[in-house]
Amino acid sequence: MVTPQVESLSDSFTNIVENRDITGAVVIGTTAAVGGVLATQLAGRLVPALGFNSTGGSAVDRILTGTVKMAAGALLGFLGIQVGGTPGLLLALAGFGGLVLGGGNWINAILSTDVGATATRRAQSATRSRSGNARVVSAGSSSNGSTQANAPAPPSSQNNDSPLQSLMG
Repeated sequence: MVTPQVESLSDSFTNIVENRDITGAVVIGTTAAVGGVLATQLAGRLVPALGFNSTGGSAVDRILTGTVKMAAGALLGFLGIQVGGTPGLLLALAGFGGLVLGGGNWINAILSTDVGATATRRAQSATRSRSGNARVVSAGSSSNGSTQANAPAPPSSQNNDSPLQSLMG
């Protein structure tokens, strides 16, 4: 269900795009980025204090980091509603940045599990079985006495089958 506030915000974004309002787009983008940075800084301090890794690690670490970022974004959004006016709008946009980055952490957590990584592992395994893991580098000397390394092309350029192509079909 779309609320009137969301509809109004959507109309505002549409007007910015239609009018090619570069200043408005820069303000929105920068404000959201600032909110994302604030949420990331908060998560970078709070998550390790709780005994978890804020820079990745396990899926639980990523979920917790994302949750802290989303909570910071929600707090900024709530403060924006309380403040109102232009400062409130800026706070709400900053909150949106924190929500987006936190959601990104959650997506990373899902993709880092077996559920998200199965297809990637299958493609990597197929590539290794076709080309092997070793890469041979031989050194040869030129007529002027300098030594040059002659390395074969990486396996992906020797054939046209990329892992993405093997996934697609």
